[in-house]
Amino acid sequence: MRAPFSSGAALVAAMGLAACSSGTGSPAFPGSPTSATSSALHAQLHLVAKGAHTNACRYSICVTTSTPSPVQISWCVYTGSTCPAPGTWTWYATIYTKRGLSTGKFSGVYDPNPGNPTTNTIYENPRRPIKSSNGKYKWFEYLTVTDGGSNTLNATVGIATDGT
Repeated sequence: MRAPFSSGAALVAAMGLAACSSGTGSPAFPGSPTSATSSALHAQLHLVAKGAHTNACRYSICVTTSTPSPVQISWCVYTGSTCPAPGTWTWYATIYTKRGLSTGKFSGVYDPNPGNPTTNTIYENPRRPIKSSNGKYKWFEYLTVTDGGSNTLNATVGIATDGT
């Protein structure tokens, strides 16, 4: 199932490099503290990523993709002791340039959605291959996951391309 992708000025304004934020605040920006928590459960909630990625970047995680080889990342909302966290979790994402402009050069799919855990597949548009970014993360996926109540988490995935 394809993830619902969202856009808009509010999301662009809220593009942070956060791994977590509460449902009552905006994502944290580099060098700033994360938002205050809205519930005791939320104080324990975190996103956990597994798959082909690195943490050696300014985003929550970073990946390198190519036209023939999409990247898959398994995400789980984690309570600090249990993965998956209880509840029904829905995933939303938009991919941006590092300057904050929405881009159609990539697509992202969450399956299952809603679901927890879920697999996020990021792939290049096969009709418009992208040349190598030479290891630079020139794009990022801003993701939001919510239980439909007061619990919302955010993360960013830096994207580089290898040009194949």
